[in-house]
Amino acid sequence: MTALLAMPDDPVAIPEWLDGALLGPDLPALVAELRAVHRPGPTPRLDAVLGADREAFLTGGFAAIPPNVRRNLLRNPNLLPELADSVFAEGGDHWLGGALSPLEQARAEKVAANVHAARLAEKRHPARRWFERVGIVLATAAAVLLAVTIFNGRKDSAVASAGWGFNKINELPRNADPKAVFARLADLADEWGKKPTADRLALAKRLSEFRLGCSALQAADLPLSATESEWVKLRCRDWAAEIDKHLRDLDRTGDVPAVRTAATATAAAIARELRERVG
Repeated sequence: MTALLAMPDDPVAIPEWLDGALLGPDLPALVAELRAVHRPGPTPRLDAVLGADREAFLTGGFAAIPPNVRRNLLRNPNLLPELADSVFAEGGDHWLGGALSPLEQARAEKVAANVHAARLAEKRHPARRWFERVGIVLATAAAVLLAVTIFNGRKDSAVASAGWGFNKINELPRNADPKAVFARLADLADEWGKKPTADRLALAKRLSEFRLGCSALQAADLPLSATESEWVKLRCRDWAAEIDKHLRDLDRTGDVPAVRTAATATAAAIARELRERVG
């Protein structure tokens, strides 16, 4: 459990470490490991967990909320990506290491717009879980890229650590025939099976990275026509929903072989659909 092993032993240092982990590129791994440790039940609503401490968290991070609230968040790790989105949409200066450049500001505004849209959808459909609202683009990958770039003042360019599949969306050929673009997208989907997923934690981590790639694809400026780009992003919502289902099935049943087989079939279907799009 590489993400959890990085947590400091000193309890005083843990809130600051959690701030960095929440906005860091290893958040999917941390979520997967916390799932494996706590095996959470149905995910509560984030607002119910934070309650009156929501504003304190947005302005002061994990150190500003009571220990029992921190523990409740970690025992419900499915809430952490939503929590990160809330920070990018509404977080205060505590979360930033300095003034943003125009490019970083543009990225932040793009993430915030998507998160605000999702929160409006949540108000319209309060009974639907956050991860089930597949019609809303959450731009998680864009948030991760922004976090790596600006947290604690780091201004270097970076990519998410889950460097496979659709997370490598920047490698798509530019000014190329659409057939070449779709072929490359299919190749990226095929990367699912290139790493062993023999145990529950490895499979959960791989699925989380696959899901993060769908968010990267949703947020990307694709080198395709407007019509083809819209088709990809609409289909990606359905693909993301399938991956979410695999994660829920893994959490519910713990049946690694069955979930791995289903996820492999999903990846193969995605690749096949992309290759068939342009004949």
